[in-house]
Amino acid sequence: VRVMTVHAAKGLEAPVVFLVDGGSAPFSDQHLPRLMPFDGSGEHWDGKGYLWRSASDVANGFSRAASVRARELADDEYRRLLYV
Repeated sequence: VRVMTVHAAKGLEAPVVFLVDGGSAPFSDQHLPRLMPFDGSGEHWDGKGYLWRSASDVANGFSRAASVRARELADDEYRRLLYV
């Protein structure tokens, strides 16, 4: 009922609404960008830049933090798309 209410509030009234793929994982590591933006303020690097995503066996603190941030952004986008 709550989903129908949100759906109808957008002017898209329908007797039935399908939530497709609502329970799957929002992304996999294959969907992460190879070139990841990062902000190094407050760490050893002062400024913004881009980091090439490397294999996990050669990852460092910057690449792990950038990967975590990319996953958070992908999860946020997945939830926004699910709402729309």
